[in-house]
Amino acid sequence: TSSVPITFIATGLPTGEWIGTIQVIPVNTNIAPVNVPVMLQVTGATDIETAREVNFGTQFLGVAIDTVISVENRGTHDLIVHDIQSNDGRVKASLASVTLAPGEIVPVTLTVTPSGVGTIDTFISFLSNDPDEGVLTMPVRTVVFQSPAIEVNPAALNTTLSTGES
Repeated sequence: TSSVPITFIATGLPTGEWIGTIQVIPVNTNIAPVNVPVMLQVTGATDIETAREVNFGTQFLGVAIDTVISVENRGTHDLIVHDIQSNDGRVKASLASVTLAPGEIVPVTLTVTPSGVGTIDTFISFLSNDPDEGVLTMPVRTVVFQSPAIEVNPAALNTTLSTGES
């Protein structure tokens, strides 16, 4: 006798009980095939999906910048995101919590409001009922430069033109 590994893959299956038979056909043709009953219990779950990271690139001091990301429930049960937070007060999410039905996608606006020049290297955390990603962290990065100063000299220009002149 030998062991034969069997792998069940539930991807795409709805929740429920799946019953079937695996027929084992021996190499020795003198031995009859053996039917082995199998049962797979598929349980539903939530599955959060969002951007892997947000990189705002460079921005100027004094100018808030935002972007919209999508948060999706790729699971079969309601996804409850009970907390969306940043560990840095300069980075805010437009939602603090949300519940998504299976297949639902919601937009979340992330806003960075820099308070000084330098690098902002932080993250947004999504705390949810996802069984394998209960705390999903997404890096958020930007580099902040001093806003440029513009000087115009002379302060004004005046001229008089007749029709057709340039």
